[in-house]
Amino acid sequence: MANPMVLDPALEQHVRKIAREEMDKSVESIQLSLLKEHFLTRDEFLDAMERIDKRFEAMDKRFEAMDKRFEAMDKRFEAMQQQMDKRFEAMQQQMDKRFEAMQQQMDKRFEAMQQQMDKRFEAMQQQMDKRFDGVDKDLKTIRVSIDSLGERSGRALEETILELLRDQLLENHVEYTSIEREELVDTEGKVFFSGFRTDVDVVAKGSDVTLFEVKYHADQRDVAHFLKVAELYAAVHGIKPRKLYVVSLEIASKTLKAIATLPVDVIAGKVVI
Repeated sequence: MANPMVLDPALEQHVRKIAREEMDKSVESIQLSLLKEHFLTRDEFLDAMERIDKRFEAMDKRFEAMDKRFEAMDKRFEAMQQQMDKRFEAMQQQMDKRFEAMQQQMDKRFEAMQQQMDKRFEAMQQQMDKRFDGVDKDLKTIRVSIDSLGERSGRALEETILELLRDQLLENHVEYTSIEREELVDTEGKVFFSGFRTDVDVVAKGSDVTLFEVKYHADQRDVAHFLKVAELYAAVHGIKPRKLYVVSLEIASKTLKAIATLPVDVIAGKVVI
């Protein structure tokens, strides 16, 4: 419901001005009568008071009429307010329906897009799986080829390295053609584990045994493994090797520093950083 209408200050001031003018006229009329007659009779005084009362009654009626007009205006404003509220409510409902419809359309579009993307990703995944399957098969084929070549090429690579470093081997009184490969088996698991097999390059002259570890690029793990192989050789033959040589085309300077205190001599073609 609308709030009661507040009387406009200018209008209220105008009404008060009219009331003062009416009262002034009444007082002036009484004063004129007093000046003319110097005194009033009882009937004249009562008649004057009656006229004043009538004028105030007329003013009351005017105010009452104005109140009714303002009351009517309040009702009109209240009706207008209700109409405006209804219109805004109807507009709000329409907007809510439109937004709801738009939301539903957007949801449908996003759902369709999501389904399309899912299908595309699924197709891509299937293609990638097929490609990876093909690559895996190719890798398996390559591994088989490498394994079959490893045994044949491994010794050839070692012989090539030994030949390239033959001058340095001679400086250490080793003829590379005298180095032979020997297979060692840890049957009792004394060093590695039971049944472990490995190869070692050996120059054996009676009890004077020299072992060689030949690598293209030797690192600390190769040296550690070589020391364990030397232990296995001693366990198998009952002879401790006199010298251990790591022969490598290249070796890192940090590896040299790490094995400097170990009972291993290094013959290298190049020291790299």
